[in-house]
Amino acid sequence: LNVLEPPEPSAIRWQDLDDSLTRRVKLRFVTSLITGALIICGMLFIGYIRLQYGPAMTALSISALNTIAPMIAYVLTDYESHRSEDTKQSSRYVKITLSMWAFTALATTVVTPFTDTASNSSDSILYSLYAIFVFELIRGPLTQCVDLSGNLKRHLLGPRVTNRLKLAGLFQGTEYELSERYTNMTNVLFLTFYYATIFPVGYFFGFLTFVVHYCTDKYCVLRVWAPSPKIGTSISVFCRLFIMGTVVVLAIVSSYYVAGFPFDNACATTEMVPPEYIGNFTASTGDGVEVAVSIEADDYSFAFCNMDMKKYGAFPAWASNQPVGKEWMDKDQTNIAWLFGWTSVIALILAACIFLNRVALRFCRYMFFGFYDSSEKVSEASFSEVEEIFAYVPQVRVPDMPMPLLITNVNDIDRGLIGWDDPHFGVNAHNVIYDIPELSERKGIFSEIYHFPPPGKE
Repeated sequence: LNVLEPPEPSAIRWQDLDDSLTRRVKLRFVTSLITGALIICGMLFIGYIRLQYGPAMTALSISALNTIAPMIAYVLTDYESHRSEDTKQSSRYVKITLSMWAFTALATTVVTPFTDTASNSSDSILYSLYAIFVFELIRGPLTQCVDLSGNLKRHLLGPRVTNRLKLAGLFQGTEYELSERYTNMTNVLFLTFYYATIFPVGYFFGFLTFVVHYCTDKYCVLRVWAPSPKIGTSISVFCRLFIMGTVVVLAIVSSYYVAGFPFDNACATTEMVPPEYIGNFTASTGDGVEVAVSIEADDYSFAFCNMDMKKYGAFPAWASNQPVGKEWMDKDQTNIAWLFGWTSVIALILAACIFLNRVALRFCRYMFFGFYDSSEKVSEASFSEVEEIFAYVPQVRVPDMPMPLLITNVNDIDRGLIGWDDPHFGVNAHNVIYDIPELSERKGIFSEIYHFPPPGKE
């Protein structure tokens, strides 16, 4: 017996219930491939902007891609088949989060030369991070408060419609997705943790961004956005897994940054400077700026060494994993790298154990033993006595419609079980079965639903 906790009635996607598992998996596989291709194209675009226009325009392009990514994810998930809004929101959350992580943090690391990680030049990654945090701070709240589509419907289209039903649809508020709200939070958290070692002021920017987003979201929920369908806990479960991933990223990336300091790829040797290099010279930096250089007779020579331990796959980032003969860490850095390296190993092991317990082992228990266990207490109140409980009435939400469209005959049930009501026209004004009168009374075409109230509740 397969017993599962059902989703909320308002979260059921009735139009997708008849789709087979093969069709659902195939559609999600196709949309995942498209998402991956778009992420690669976005990162290539960020790299091009970085090379041609510098850090400021790179931050602007990242902010633009972070605005476009949710729109594309909406289109892709609408193409998919989901039995409930829970799985649809979770799929959308994964796509948006991976896109934003790639654009915001990973692309910045890839396109920035290692020697510019913490330099004072204008090409330093620190300048890019400052611009990215500022854009992320104002991008979301600005677009939400402006509410361009909502104002367009209310002030331009609304006064010009002649149908009362269309007018109500234009004034119902702007639709919002809980998946995008979760994504904005995990994206800022990931960006803060990824560069925490070299950009600790990011903690302040992250805190400020969270406060501003919280105030903006609260205002929009109360004043701007339309009510959203009630969904379950699947998206919050996905969010917890992603947050766990950000903690692991914090431990691993921090260990590489500690080991890679001072990010100049120059290692001191035991050889003295050759005589022909002793004296005062004028050199040019990579930006074409001339600087005065003075070399003394007791100075040591420096040789190139790759301090980016990620490039040659060294894990953990310990001093013992440095290339032989090209070590750069002193005693203090060796000790700190050892501490951060062990922290990354422990964090990775703990995350793997949690993942196995919550995903892999849980799936095995589900396949062979089952895991549903109701922890709620048995209530003496019957179903008909609880006013907040609604029935699973087949209905479909349509954009710009004030009410969902019913796709079943509701004349044999209590109207309070539907979950909404139209006091002016009645619920049957939103029932599609009456669009074709000769089919409305025929059996087997539309879903059928009945209600058998207990004695005294008719």
